[in-house]
Amino acid sequence: MAALGAVQLENSSEVTGGYERVLYARDTDGSFPVYEYTNEYRVHKPSGVQSFKSKRQLLIALTGHPKARNWTFDRYFKTPTSNEDALAGEPLLTTLELFAAPEPEPEPEVVLGIDLVNRGHEVAKLLYAGFGPWMRTYGYDTEEVLQEVYAGILVRNKGKCPWDIRKSSFGHYVHMVCNSILSNYHRKQKRIRECEQVGICTYDENGDWTEGDVSKANVPAKTDGDMFTYELHEVAEDLKQFIPYDPTTHLVHQVLPYVRDGYTKVEIARELGESRNLIGRALGELREWAKKWVQPPSPC
Repeated sequence: MAALGAVQLENSSEVTGGYERVLYARDTDGSFPVYEYTNEYRVHKPSGVQSFKSKRQLLIALTGHPKARNWTFDRYFKTPTSNEDALAGEPLLTTLELFAAPEPEPEPEVVLGIDLVNRGHEVAKLLYAGFGPWMRTYGYDTEEVLQEVYAGILVRNKGKCPWDIRKSSFGHYVHMVCNSILSNYHRKQKRIRECEQVGICTYDENGDWTEGDVSKANVPAKTDGDMFTYELHEVAEDLKQFIPYDPTTHLVHQVLPYVRDGYTKVEIARELGESRNLIGRALGELREWAKKWVQPPSPC
């Protein structure tokens, strides 16, 4: 049924010439072509052509709403004069801009090294958690060792091996530094203990119990055999502490005392109740750990 104010035109050829432009109804309203003339608007529908004298009548007919859904003519047809399409004649993007590859986003600047002012407490926790038992075993002052670790980190911050978050995690880096620092610290303490003269309590020439220089004490020195046995046990203990404790090194730790005491592979296998092949692999792993232990620590 024709809308109010519309005139049904039987001869559609009347609309084929003289129009100023062609507009189209919105998809929800049928997408019908609308021919705009000087004094009227004609809508092409399959049922025929309807003519309207005013924009309001046209919009009411297209939308089926008595107030045309409060659309204005320019807004409904999205003509260049409508506010929402004021820039319709100026494309927002050119074709080249549309298909051009996006510019790479600048990567955030990576700060190398460890800020001990803000993360020093984390370093201390990692040191005590990973090496606390080891330091207590040798009677080391944990605070003194911690200061050595701090100094080592400061040297690395300015050197070739500062911490880089892109290469390793914070915890892994600190653990490696602690391991290197403690290795150097342990060797330094061993040299000090070997070279310094320690006092010893003995009876002096007057029969009094006093502490004096070990070189003047009337105490027999260890024989070469005793010294060798002592040093062998100390070296074995040092190597044992160097090898990490985990399921993959369990058998390596078991065979180490037997190797120290001169057992053969067959004897070790018999003592531990394991196959000779398994003991052989454990001995091979022990040799690899020993090679790493004797090598000088890396500067980073």
